[in-house]
Amino acid sequence: MRVKGDVKPTNKFTIEPQPQKPGFILVRFFENPHENLIETEDSSYIEWEYDEYHLELLDLGNMTADIESGYANYLTQAKGNEPVYSSVEIKDIKKQLAQLQEESSKLCSTYSTIESESELYTQILTASMLYVRNNTNITDSVAAKIPDLFITWDEALHDAKKLLNGTIINNKGQLYRVIQSEGVIPQADKAPYNDEMSAVYQPINS
Repeated sequence: MRVKGDVKPTNKFTIEPQPQKPGFILVRFFENPHENLIETEDSSYIEWEYDEYHLELLDLGNMTADIESGYANYLTQAKGNEPVYSSVEIKDIKKQLAQLQEESSKLCSTYSTIESESELYTQILTASMLYVRNNTNITDSVAAKIPDLFITWDEALHDAKKLLNGTIINNKGQLYRVIQSEGVIPQADKAPYNDEMSAVYQPINS
C-alpha cells in the first residue's frame, strides 16, 4: 500500500513484536520512497511517499539476518498479502470516497458561513456599543434592557475622559446616568455609588 509520512524510511525493512500474537513479529518492507514538497499559505514542508508491505512471521531468533538473506522471497510474500479488490468493490470505494469529499466540502462551506456570520456579529456589536456609548438621549427603560453595551466604570476610569451629561455607565451591573450639566471626569475616590456623588450620578432602576 502507498503510505505518506514525515520521515524517509532509512532501511529496506523493520522488525517489531506483534503484541496480539506472542511469539510472532511484524516485518514492514519499504520501497520506492519519493520526496514531495508541500506548500501551504503560511509555510512549506517535506512529505515522503512510499510503498509499505507487512508480513507476520514466527520469531525464530536472529530474524534480521534471516530476512536479509531471503529478502526477495519475504518481500514477495508480503506483497502477496496485499488485499485485492474486485471492480465492484473498487467502484463502491470510489463512491464512498466521493461522498466523503462532498461531505467535507459541505462542512468547509458551513464553517466558512459560521465564520462570516461570527465576524458580522462582532462588527454589529462593535457598532452598537459605539452608538450607545456616544448617545446621551437613551431612555432609562431602553438602557435597562441593554446594560452590557454601556461603558463600565473601570473603563471610564482608565480612559480618564470627561463623561457628558446624559452618559450612562455600568458599574458591576448597576447603571448610572451622569446628571451634572457640565459632565464629569471619573475619579476613583468619587465613584457613582458614593452618597456624596448623588448630584453627579443618578442610578437607573431596572
